[in-house]
Amino acid sequence: MATKAVTVAKQKKTKTRVVPRWLVIVGVIGLLAVAGGLTYRVISPIQEGQRLVAEATALAETDDTTTADAQPATSAAQNTGGILGGAAADLGVSVADLQAAIGDTRPIDYDAAAEALGLPAAEIEAAILNNRPGAANADTTNPATANPQLDAIVAGAAAELGIAEADLRAAIGTPEGRPDFETAASQLGITTEALQTAWRNNRPADAAAGAAGQANGAAGGGNAGGRAAMIAGVAAELGISEDAVNNAFGEGRPDIPSAAAALGVSEEALQSAVQNNRPAGAGGGGGGPQTDGGQGQAGQTEQGLGGQIWDAVLQMNPFAGSVEDAVIDPNALVYADVVTLNATETVEGSGTLNPIQTDSVTWATTGRIGEVLVQVGDFVTKGQVLMTVDPESYSDTIINAENALLDAQIALAALLEDADPLEVIRAQEAIVLAEDALLEAEDTLADLGVVDHDYYQEQIADAQSAVNDAIEARDTAIANVESAQRDIAAIDLQAQGLALDAEKAQRALDQTILSAEQQGALVELGALVDALRSAEAELVYTMEQQGHAQAAHNDNCQTRAADDTLAPCRTTDAVHQGRSIDQWNQSVLDVQRKVDKAELDLDIARQSNQQIYDDAAFTARENAATVAENTTANANSLANAQTTLDARQASVADAEAAIVEAQEAVADIEADYAFAQDGPDSRDVDLARLAVEVAKAEVINAQQVYTDLLAGADETEVAQAEARIRAAEAALDKLELKAPYDSTVMEVNYLAGSNINTTGAAVQVADLTTLLITLAVDETDISRMQLGQTATLTFDAILNETFNGEVTAIAPFGQDDGGIIRYDVEIQLRDEDPRLLVGMTTNARIVTNELVGVVAVPLDAVLLDSEGEYVLVLNPATGAHDRVDIVTGIIEGTFIVIERGALRAGQQVLIEEPVATVTGAPQAPGGGGLLGGFGRGGGGR
Repeated sequence: MATKAVTVAKQKKTKTRVVPRWLVIVGVIGLLAVAGGLTYRVISPIQEGQRLVAEATALAETDDTTTADAQPATSAAQNTGGILGGAAADLGVSVADLQAAIGDTRPIDYDAAAEALGLPAAEIEAAILNNRPGAANADTTNPATANPQLDAIVAGAAAELGIAEADLRAAIGTPEGRPDFETAASQLGITTEALQTAWRNNRPADAAAGAAGQANGAAGGGNAGGRAAMIAGVAAELGISEDAVNNAFGEGRPDIPSAAAALGVSEEALQSAVQNNRPAGAGGGGGGPQTDGGQGQAGQTEQGLGGQIWDAVLQMNPFAGSVEDAVIDPNALVYADVVTLNATETVEGSGTLNPIQTDSVTWATTGRIGEVLVQVGDFVTKGQVLMTVDPESYSDTIINAENALLDAQIALAALLEDADPLEVIRAQEAIVLAEDALLEAEDTLADLGVVDHDYYQEQIADAQSAVNDAIEARDTAIANVESAQRDIAAIDLQAQGLALDAEKAQRALDQTILSAEQQGALVELGALVDALRSAEAELVYTMEQQGHAQAAHNDNCQTRAADDTLAPCRTTDAVHQGRSIDQWNQSVLDVQRKVDKAELDLDIARQSNQQIYDDAAFTARENAATVAENTTANANSLANAQTTLDARQASVADAEAAIVEAQEAVADIEADYAFAQDGPDSRDVDLARLAVEVAKAEVINAQQVYTDLLAGADETEVAQAEARIRAAEAALDKLELKAPYDSTVMEVNYLAGSNINTTGAAVQVADLTTLLITLAVDETDISRMQLGQTATLTFDAILNETFNGEVTAIAPFGQDDGGIIRYDVEIQLRDEDPRLLVGMTTNARIVTNELVGVVAVPLDAVLLDSEGEYVLVLNPATGAHDRVDIVTGIIEGTFIVIERGALRAGQQVLIEEPVATVTGAPQAPGGGGLLGGFGRGGGGR
């Protein structure tokens, strides 16, 4: 048994097969023969080849259209073929001797020919090659060796371009490859594009090739004529010389890749040119303008019977020179019987063995693992504890959950108890308060739109009185400020008197000192003081200069320190105003001594005068003390007076602000009065009404609370309390990890003491009671899948054993897999075996159809053409092969089932491709000679 369609990782089966070419040809020849009125059947290839030649010859002799205008041969070379005629002439031997020496063996045995003719083998080979159509040394006067294609192109292109043929011929020359269009166009004074276009437009790939074939046929060119026509057509179509094409093709069947490389063209272009110009399509003719296979029109529009037969022969051997060149070895035919057999149609695929259900059990809380109670491979039941949380690591969430559980239990108990008398009293109080609020809201709403003129006028009067009071207070504050200012002026006058007293006391002291000086008792201190001040100033100056010198010294040392190439700095090398730092230091010492001496002199003089001063100024000091005491009292009075002034000035500012505030209050009350007279705002009315509704709702709510207290616990509240208890219990339940269903532990990811992570699986469990395989089935096979179909399962890990399965699910939608739509098909394993483990690779084979006693043939017997599939059935009576059209079905081993077709068991069908034996020359076939018009072409009309 075999599989018609594979669904996993395989492509769809195709019925296309390589058809042996010879079978197609034999069939075509047979059909053409019947169409042409021939009564024979294909009995054996050799007999048929002989019969084919005889029939074609008879047609040529009896058909007026093929003989009426036949042209007789005009020379020995023409009668025996262009190549043989030209070569015989070159060698100086007769055509018959050359033909006998060469024989029919190809490639030519030039050594044997040389021995028969008594000539060097190289000369014979050169003569043959030089007389090929289009060869450089060929006789241009002989139609068989001329290059009519190039002439036709030159003539047509010259006419299209409006230039002389001789000029175009001179510019083009006789190219060995593709013409040099750039050079030729430059010589002719035209563009390269124009020359290339004219050249292509006038390539006579069909007509000229037919003319060449006719010329070769008329000359008796035989096999060489057809090849020459093909080469001429290829050369013209590609725009290169015939010699180049002929050299690239060589002898026998051309090697297209090698020839394309030699000619500098693509393989595709060369293959297309060969197909367009093969002798069956463009060569041939023979015998004259009306000898184109009996029915030629315009050289190519129709085929005569001879042309059809020749076409078929060329399909068998494209480079055969005659029908006899393509005969088939009869010993190569192989037959097989048509049989009946039982076939099974299946869908196959592979997948992995998986449990029906797999789940990851995760923690919903944090903390540390307390206990791990299971291990991989354990079977657990639903609700069984797998792991626990260490109580010492309980999170705040767990603690809160415990508290929430206690609160919920207390709340539920409270709901189920009788109403508390205190709560009843509070509910009654809430009703009273809500009713009062409602009355107030209703009063507010009722008051909207009622203007109390007396109220507003009283408010305005009070506000205006406040303005007057503020003005009066301001005036009083201003008067107080002026009084404080007068007090300060009096204190200033008193201070001036004290200053005069101080001056008097100083003058008395000065008079006492002057009297002492006049008596010669005091030493003059002015000069000593001036000397001290001068010495101190000189010391300050000298120290400043010393500082400048020291700064210059420091800068100099730092600069030298940055450049280690200089000598260390010295205390004497810094100069400031012509002195070194040492000189300035000495100057400071000198000046300091001068200052010290001046201070000593002054101290001695002061000490000598001190006693005089003490005695003379005793009275003056007493007077000065009195003045100082009075001055201090005066200063305190002035400070107090200034503080009073500042406070009174601040009172003035406050009074001014109070006036502004009172005036604004008057304006606000007057605006409110005017607004009230205009009527209430709709928004205020809406708000007041809304306040009334809210107050009513509060009354109803308070009454409902009171009623509920008297009626007992509400069912909804009880249910909510119970729900809170369940929620708290669920939160506490997170302290244990439990199995979600009966399953097997596949993976354990924690150890005792591990920190809990809520994002990963703690335990992986799976239901291993049911194992499944999922296949991806191609859309071409999914229609044959049904639930309940049996499947044969094999496992790579368990060799030579099969297990049973059943299709349990088919996906209703497909998925695109690289352009192929596939559907998931689920297969359930029906056998239990401890060796079958999750993840094993599984190969499934599902039987979708069973055929009993159906007709089948070997795969190699089925052929295919444009009309469809068929087989060739041996006719025992005639030995011929009858075509029987068929439609194939599924493949069973080396056989394929026939779904439709007139076949029965026991018939014999042809199954093997024979090997063709070449008995003719290796050159390409011509259209002339023996059958006189097997080509499509010819001269035309």
